[in-house]
Amino acid sequence: MGVSHSVQTSSGEENGNGSDSWQLSNFKERQVIGKGTWGTVRIIKHKGTKEKFALKKIVKKEKSPKQMVKLRRECEILRELSNPLVCQLRDSFEDNNSVYIITDLMSGGDLRYHISQHRFEERVLQFWLAEIAAAILYIHSRNIIHRDIKPDNILLDHLGHCHLADFNVAQKVDPEQPVATGVAGTPAYMAPEFFFFQQCSFEADWWSLGVVMYECFHQERPFDGSAAYDWMQKDEQERQKMLPDIEQMFVPKFSKDAMSNEAEDAAKKFLRANSKQRLGHHPADVFQHSFFHNFPLSDLNQCKIPPLYRPCQTKLNADPILELEAYI
Repeated sequence: MGVSHSVQTSSGEENGNGSDSWQLSNFKERQVIGKGTWGTVRIIKHKGTKEKFALKKIVKKEKSPKQMVKLRRECEILRELSNPLVCQLRDSFEDNNSVYIITDLMSGGDLRYHISQHRFEERVLQFWLAEIAAAILYIHSRNIIHRDIKPDNILLDHLGHCHLADFNVAQKVDPEQPVATGVAGTPAYMAPEFFFFQQCSFEADWWSLGVVMYECFHQERPFDGSAAYDWMQKDEQERQKMLPDIEQMFVPKFSKDAMSNEAEDAAKKFLRANSKQRLGHHPADVFQHSFFHNFPLSDLNQCKIPPLYRPCQTKLNADPILELEAYI
């Protein structure tokens, strides 16, 4: 693919500074850094500013009309978000054949890669989890439920700050009745209310953060999401027979000494099956918890707190055998 196309933004307008600097002709293409189900990702470099970004190319004919609607909805959601802890959409373009999405370049790779390679000290994980929690609070303040929070969708920049990414199944909800429609997400990280056909709201994202938190410390997931998903597909009679086992499956087992008392307490409260009793049901409670309260929310939202771990910049921070879109 060349990047010399002359195309417009999805709104048909120039970008906010009154220039057309986001046209692809103003960028020089660099190496491909990922290929996944949603297209090819490569680094691009602005010819004027020399800044590097990530460009995702999605070929329209390879996607169904429903997928294209979902893609455009994701771009609409990202345009509403402006926070350093959320991977920023710089612009999106279309021509007759493809959709092009330019985002910030996250050269640190994703959180899954790092926690699979190292067992980090609690203070490193605590900082990352605080940044993710701050990002969740921010998107919820914009009436957006992410619905797919997992280590793969938490990206690190070159300094080591975390950024929430991939809003492919995110949903904007009515603030008066913030209920998501349909079942979406990755089964191992989905809250029980999804599986039990109950109303799902912002609390589902806090459950997912609890799963991420558990995984960061234990280096394994607390639940087998595929078993619960299979249970969902059965008829009502079969589901009722299996219900006690499924309910028990959502009770996490914590290893002794895997995490501090404060960390374990926070994780257990995020992983409460009753969403109304879950940490995060009342947003203000999250940063009042002892695991998070030493991190000023305003400083987190401005990336003012220096990270305790900086990803290596001389190698690819991703598993090369996987199809990862690990930089956007």
